Amino acid sequence: MIVSARGVCAPLAASVTIPLVFLIVGILNAIVAFYIFMLVPEYFLRFIAFLLTRFAYRFTVHGGENIPIEGAAILICNHVALVDPVLLMAASPRPIHFIMNHHIFAMPVLG
Repeated sequence: MIVSARGVCAPLAASVTIPLVFLIVGILNAIVAFYIFMLVPEYFLRFIAFLLTRFAYRFTVHGGENIPIEGAAILICNHVALVDPVLLMAASPRPIHFIMNHHIFAMPVLG
């Protein structure tokens, strides 16, 4: 906290406006997020799933507390659409490994 306070005090002392400081911090956060997404692509996929489910589908999860925190679990969907894996990934708080028909993995986006 001390380092970040000093990091903000330096631009403010140089007559940088507060909105510009927020812009700089936002750009630095975006750079760090991009770096993490490149290291662990699953986080990027979960982020995209989060955005899709919050803005496009707006679904709610019932019984999410029944998903165990650790150990094995099997999540099964009825495949109403090809978007089921994205919805499952967004609904589950833990990483999911999918088993699907090989034709689905051959698709450009879902594969």
